[in-house]
Amino acid sequence: MISRTGAARKPTIWFVIWILVAMSFVLLCTPMTARAAENPLRIAVEQVLESSSDVTGNSFAYRLKPLGTNNPMPEGSAAEGYTFYATGNTTAETGPLAFSQQGIFRYELFQVIGKETPGWTYDRRTYVVEVHVDERRTTRLVAYNEVGAKVDKLRFTNKFESIDEEEQSEEEVRLPAPTSAPVPGPATDPLPTDLLGNRGSPGDVIMDSPDTPKTGDENDLWLWIVLIIFSLFSLTAIHTKKPCSR
Repeated sequence: MISRTGAARKPTIWFVIWILVAMSFVLLCTPMTARAAENPLRIAVEQVLESSSDVTGNSFAYRLKPLGTNNPMPEGSAAEGYTFYATGNTTAETGPLAFSQQGIFRYELFQVIGKETPGWTYDRRTYVVEVHVDERRTTRLVAYNEVGAKVDKLRFTNKFESIDEEEQSEEEVRLPAPTSAPVPGPATDPLPTDLLGNRGSPGDVIMDSPDTPKTGDENDLWLWIVLIIFSLFSLTAIHTKKPCSR
């Protein structure tokens, strides 16, 4: 009877030990959750560069701007906000933000576009980021795009097109549509034109305008021919009818 009681107590002892181990694990994890605000929150930005050439070495600047006077900010922030950089196709993060109070903290996140480089098209979106901090100082991040819709990522896409490609595409647009070349044919005389530049039909004779000054002799040639013939006939007749002197 005693041996059975001792055997029954062994499982009970192991059960108590497992309960103690589980409670210890919970106690160890509870302080970590309570210190969640002390563990810095970093806001990630995904940068995407689209181009037919290699542009992975290009860097772009982004800025986190607080929308409240008591908003925690990363170390190194200025009056205009916190500026950080991303190079190539990558994901960049802000510096750590530590929240010690409960509430909702709102920020703006956008790309800083200074002097624009020819060929680049920049993403000009502005995201609104909300950091929700509960009574246990745990944080939850919610982001909205420019139209107020929730988004899963803060993504910026910049596109690059080389200047040569742009000029070539513009020239292709400006070039007129190809036309068929004229078929060569037999040479023909140009159509007659009058003094006003009006063209006539083939075979037409263009008369001079009445106001056109005439040059050369205005007498009719046929009149001179008739007069010469008449004079010859007259001289012949006179010579024939002349009486002899003796």
